[in-house]
Amino acid sequence: MNLNLLTHEDFQSEMQKMRAELLAAINEAISSKSFTQKEWIKTAEAREFLTCTQNTLTKLRIQQKITARNLNGSWYYSLPSIRKAIDSSVQF
Repeated sequence: MNLNLLTHEDFQSEMQKMRAELLAAINEAISSKSFTQKEWIKTAEAREFLTCTQNTLTKLRIQQKITARNLNGSWYYSLPSIRKAIDSSVQF
């Protein structure tokens, strides 16, 4: 029977390698476009982004000036359509 012993220094070295790999993976995930830029945002985020009231957001949705979808009772707004509305100076 073979028995491999792990010294404290070996363990520390392996932990440092694993930590570095994990941090690199986390940094890559955070900096990726899909993580930092959402395509759909919830109502509260849309209101904060537009700095408008719930009624104004509803009006924009009804007038189809921004794209919105209802999923299980929650409204989701298309961030690209909100940016487009802002760029085209849609009046809130």
